[in-house]
Amino acid sequence: MATVVTYSRRSISVGGTPVLLVSGSVHYPRTHPSEWHGIFARMRKNGLNCVDTYVFWNEHEVLNDNGSITYDFSGYKDLFGFCKSAQKHGLFVILRIGPYVCAEANFGGFPSRLRDVPGIMFRTYNEPFMRAVDMWLDCLAERMQVHSMTADQGGPVILVQLENEYSMVSEGYGADGARYLEWVAGLKLKFDLHVPMIMCFGSTGSALETINAFYGHEQFERHQREHPEQPAVWTEAWTGWYDVWGSPHHVRSSQDLVYASARFFAEGGSAVNYYMYYGGTNRTRNSTMYLQATSYDYDEPLDEFGNDTEKSLHLAAMHKVLLDHVEYLQLDRGNARPDVSRPNDSLSCFEWQHPNTLGWSLVFLCNDSHELCTTLVLDTQVLVRPRSVQIARKSGDKPIEVLFDTSVLSPEARSLSVQLEAVPNFGKEWMVAEEAFPMSWRSRSDTSISERSPPAPHWGLEDADLISLTQNSSDYAWYTTPLKFDSRMVTEKTRLSFRCEGADLLRIFLNGCYLGSSQEPLFEDRMNNAWTRHSVEPGFSHNIDCSLPLNELLGDGLGTTDFQLQVLCCSLGMVKGDWQLGKNSNMVHERKGIYPFPNFMVLVSEDKDHFQTIEIPADDWMVTPLLMDSGASADSERRAAMKQYLAIDSSRKAMHAVRPRWFYTELNLSAEERPDEDYVLAMFGMAKGFIRVNGIDIGRYWLVAGVNPPVGFLEGSPIQHVSHGSPTQSLYRIPRFLMTSGQHSMVQVEIFDELGAIPFEIQLLKRSLV
Repeated sequence: MATVVTYSRRSISVGGTPVLLVSGSVHYPRTHPSEWHGIFARMRKNGLNCVDTYVFWNEHEVLNDNGSITYDFSGYKDLFGFCKSAQKHGLFVILRIGPYVCAEANFGGFPSRLRDVPGIMFRTYNEPFMRAVDMWLDCLAERMQVHSMTADQGGPVILVQLENEYSMVSEGYGADGARYLEWVAGLKLKFDLHVPMIMCFGSTGSALETINAFYGHEQFERHQREHPEQPAVWTEAWTGWYDVWGSPHHVRSSQDLVYASARFFAEGGSAVNYYMYYGGTNRTRNSTMYLQATSYDYDEPLDEFGNDTEKSLHLAAMHKVLLDHVEYLQLDRGNARPDVSRPNDSLSCFEWQHPNTLGWSLVFLCNDSHELCTTLVLDTQVLVRPRSVQIARKSGDKPIEVLFDTSVLSPEARSLSVQLEAVPNFGKEWMVAEEAFPMSWRSRSDTSISERSPPAPHWGLEDADLISLTQNSSDYAWYTTPLKFDSRMVTEKTRLSFRCEGADLLRIFLNGCYLGSSQEPLFEDRMNNAWTRHSVEPGFSHNIDCSLPLNELLGDGLGTTDFQLQVLCCSLGMVKGDWQLGKNSNMVHERKGIYPFPNFMVLVSEDKDHFQTIEIPADDWMVTPLLMDSGASADSERRAAMKQYLAIDSSRKAMHAVRPRWFYTELNLSAEERPDEDYVLAMFGMAKGFIRVNGIDIGRYWLVAGVNPPVGFLEGSPIQHVSHGSPTQSLYRIPRFLMTSGQHSMVQVEIFDELGAIPFEIQLLKRSLV
């Protein structure tokens, strides 16, 4: 049935009925269709009436072999099925179309191939960019019409967002940026939208301006002053924060989040969206920005497995009180405001009068200070803890009755805990396949190199960007060059060091012998920006010093004069925004691999005062753009690939060498072992690489220690770091849809490890709530 969506200063109305919108963000590419029912059912049970999601352009676009472009909306990419499933559970949808989404997605949600469009500049008034956007949105608009997505067509979508947080980059684009934003706003006509359009943190006069913040109430007065005819919509109430490799885990307390939400509604907020409500898992490379961990654990209300947490239950208790007393909030009165009093310097009292019953009111007692507050309010003595809100009801002459206190957790919320149990017999028999090193360097004129030995090499660094060479289909490329120095001059003190510019992580080998890697951990903000100030910018420099003298590293291989320097370049995802590349940069400048300038430098040293410098010109490199995948990812190829695996013999000297390797094991789980349980792989003892389960990628892994300080954006925020020094992520979720139905479930695990760490410490753990 067609439904009209309108808004007033006080609220958003759906079908003529004002609605207190309580929404949560869920990203469909980080979930699976089999999980939608459970997630949406819990959202409704917990008092939410709306789900928010971005549309991820890069997930849908397919670049075909003939250069044509098509779009894929199947499986986990089924945007329309996702929205319709939400509607079946009684949830509205806020659809954030982009084209830019941020969302810690690879390249901010843009297809990587756009970098190669001649003359393109992203997110400014640029014809090549806008043509690409037009083509994509033409397709999306047509499909939205076909699937009847918006409320006026009987669909679930009640609000649509175009662009995203443009104020983060607007200063760099000036008038062209403002012109582009107006152009984007005009795209509403393309969609023939009959629902309100919103923009967050940077908008035009034709859209509702919304709030993104840790504390929405702190922006309430500014918002009402600048947009007096608009309701206060908080599109991103950050429930926590995302984790990047090298950082400790980020958390936000349940009490602080619920305080922030209640405080916003006390002021007169009409809609809140919890970002994220369910984060999910970054299984695919497209869903994962530079340095983003595989778990999109935002310390969110529903955990990565879709289960309730202390935070979801605490929020649910507040939602129930608000929705049970929604008539007090006078959503149908455009100029409705609470009576505000301040009994002392710490406490603010927001009293919403019942529209039909004199002397009855809903009272928000808000203590924004860090001190305990005791005072008299409405003839009642109250005690309000620091940074908390009490929601109370005033019924005529009776003392006020506290209905909810943000600082007090319910017994149910406090009782949740997680149990991990090792699955016996997992990993008893691991098999190994050595990843081949690239062939020896040859001149580009060498006719002995045949296209019959794919992948074909590329010569020189000028056009050797890893993203372009692999069409963003792999994290890896080998960069190989001859290294000429007289090994007879090597003494027991001789060491090698390497200096270059590149991205993201480099592993250096000499004739197949491991020499060293880029410094760990890496930094999310490698360059200074509006939020982060390094005393010395990490930038894209790599300074790699061998840990041991060269004669100890090479041993018997020292006598040769034919040295091959082999650098495995590892991408950790593309940036999500200009600011991650440096001042005056545009996303088109994103590159991976060894940069052509300045030249790669090798330092051969006896001590810090005596060294020889070898400079390797950009033209002297041979680049092999893809790993030779020893284990096929498709089930149909697996058996053929298995013959390349051999049983691990840890006594063999070769197994102690550091080099890239593949590992494989399998285990049958009986029905008794897996009745609706969740499983994780504990990657103890491993280095870095990626994991496949039953032929499907479940994400990157990296056991890097979480020691980096918070990024500048988090200074003064309620986000705390926990588990400092432990790996950022050591447990990796196996989605339930990978566990096949039937009497038995075969779990086939395949791992690629960049340094060939032996997998004897890996555990398969069953995870349950107790």
